[in-house]
Amino acid sequence: MAVEGRLQMNRNMVTGAALVLLAGCASPMVSEHAEPACGFPDVPQASAADWVCGAPVSGVAVAAVGSAPPSSYGYAYMKTVATAAARENLVAKMRSYIADRLARYAKSKGVDDRQVLAELEASVKRYITDTSLLGSRVFRTAISPRGKLYVLVGMSETLAVRYGQGALRASMENDSTLWRVLQTDQAPKDLAEAIMHWAP
Repeated sequence: MAVEGRLQMNRNMVTGAALVLLAGCASPMVSEHAEPACGFPDVPQASAADWVCGAPVSGVAVAAVGSAPPSSYGYAYMKTVATAAARENLVAKMRSYIADRLARYAKSKGVDDRQVLAELEASVKRYITDTSLLGSRVFRTAISPRGKLYVLVGMSETLAVRYGQGALRASMENDSTLWRVLQTDQAPKDLAEAIMHWAP
């Protein structure tokens, strides 16, 4: 009886140990295949800061991400390339930022014709280029496991509003006929300020 009891106990210990080993092996397999909430574009399985995936950053009103591959020229060169790419992307973000305010302001004045708004937006967009956004700066940087550099370039609310007003004024002064649809006697400077600061 004693021998049989010891044998049974040994079998139970072996079974228990095997189950522990199996459980230990199973856990890493699950984590290896789990996708992070935000992964680097070049290494999707590697976790990255949320801003790399377009999440907003406190204190940055308008932002865009740019990247640069590893280079033998070093980090400074990579940062220059990534920043230039981000500024090009920032142009589209800035155009949307201003277009949204323009559309809301125009609607508050009873102008909601899509064609008219499209013409106004097209006029303003001509004055928003990557070279006109040189006041923007790098707020964040990150390097992927493969060495690719990512940067977040953006502008504060104050700076974004200032650039927006400049683009609007340039449009009003050069395409004044288009702006008559708003039926306002305001000077370009005052109207541009009203559009960028308008709130429902």
